[in-house]
Amino acid sequence: MDTPRKDGLLIWAVTEHEGLYCWRTDDGDPDDWPTAVLTSDGQEIPFACTATEFVCNILLDPEHQFTMADEVDTHWFMNHQDGQ
Repeated sequence: MDTPRKDGLLIWAVTEHEGLYCWRTDDGDPDDWPTAVLTSDGQEIPFACTATEFVCNILLDPEHQFTMADEVDTHWFMNHQDGQ
């Protein structure tokens, strides 16, 4: 199992644009961990939602900041460890 980085982020996905999808692990209960995106330039962008909600939103909502809804018609995912 991966462990959180020193900044408290636990990476669960990497984008083709070198962004990192993470959990913010400050709360002791993993069920309460919000999602954050760490951009390729090091900016952390928090989202007050679960990873499931975040993925649903980026796949379906064309207005989402990190949308994939209007870019591809077939979605695929690669886990973090395979992407290294």
